[in-house]
Amino acid sequence: LEQAAKRGAAVMRARSTLKAMTRLAGHQRKLFTRPVVGITGSTGKTLVKDFTAAVLARKGRVTASKGSYNNEIGVPLTILDVDAKTRYMVLEMGSRGRGHIESLCSFAKPDVGVITNIGWTHLQFFRTRDNLARAKSELLQGLPQQGRAVINADDEYADFLTSMSSAPVVTYGCSREADVRAEDIGIDDEGKAAFTLITKGGDRTKVAVPLPGRHNVENALAA
Repeated sequence: LEQAAKRGAAVMRARSTLKAMTRLAGHQRKLFTRPVVGITGSTGKTLVKDFTAAVLARKGRVTASKGSYNNEIGVPLTILDVDAKTRYMVLEMGSRGRGHIESLCSFAKPDVGVITNIGWTHLQFFRTRDNLARAKSELLQGLPQQGRAVINADDEYADFLTSMSSAPVVTYGCSREADVRAEDIGIDDEGKAAFTLITKGGDRTKVAVPLPGRHNVENALAA
């Protein structure tokens, strides 16, 4: 306190610094009236976050989670990075058990929720994939009715996740039922994918993914 006083800094005492930071982030979120995207899933959420931020950056300034800042510390820190010029916020959201994403949504309040997939990771926390799917679906249940859910149509939990969404759903994937899908997928000598992106309205666009890996087709489609 003495050092802070000498430097002319303000000091706020709190019994819990984590709760104080969460409340500050919640206040910042209330002041932010532009779109907020929340992204979760077993795998791919960090890349989808980066891809989504890159796409939105073509329209305006984006504040996005740094690295894998996706927990009860990283999400508030990301929200507190927002400034007056930020047009979009992209938040990665992780979970180590039931209620974690619900807690993050209580102050982050995403308008759009993306679930990349329901896989086999972190089952030490969830025991079964059904429990994992329920935990990830907390993101969808936290969306406003005027928001949007983005779900992987190729995931075997797609129907369950759709049923859990309180907002309209947009699907992506390689199946013909997906609203946004990929066709004519090719892999070059460096392992990088290229494909034709087709929207539900019939628009077609050629896409080249700058990173190697067939899995990045799904990540690009989500973005």
